[in-house]
Amino acid sequence: MKRSVFSLIGYIVTGCILILMLFHYYLVYSVDSFTMNDFMENPSCCAGLYKNFMGVYQKSSADGFIAIYNHHPVKVIFNQEHTPPRYGEISVYGILQQDGTVKAIDVHNYNYNFILYGISFLAGLLVLFSLCTEWSVTARGFVRRV
Repeated sequence: MKRSVFSLIGYIVTGCILILMLFHYYLVYSVDSFTMNDFMENPSCCAGLYKNFMGVYQKSSADGFIAIYNHHPVKVIFNQEHTPPRYGEISVYGILQQDGTVKAIDVHNYNYNFILYGISFLAGLLVLFSLCTEWSVTARGFVRRV
């Protein structure tokens, strides 16, 4: 009896979490939500909005730099002194302009971001290796090796 009550509670909690996640997805990605691709396709519709995006730093220009967002270059106007990120990405918060540029208010570097991805991948392989050496898979599930 206790087991079936706990199973029922588990199913109810799982269903509530699923409904909550779907509702969150609906709110975040609704039809009226903004994406940077909307701005790149039609800059005049989004002019004057304060938005944030992340991209790969490509090169410096006279009045800012070029960032690559979703394989497309975005010109960022930033008149302050800044240092390019080392092997990573850059986060830009700024005002979207009518001509397709972004006038940056704040810029943040994520240095060595891609190296951290590589280290995480190697750590994941190490976890899988230790799992496979400690446990074996049978028809009934995992069995600890002796």
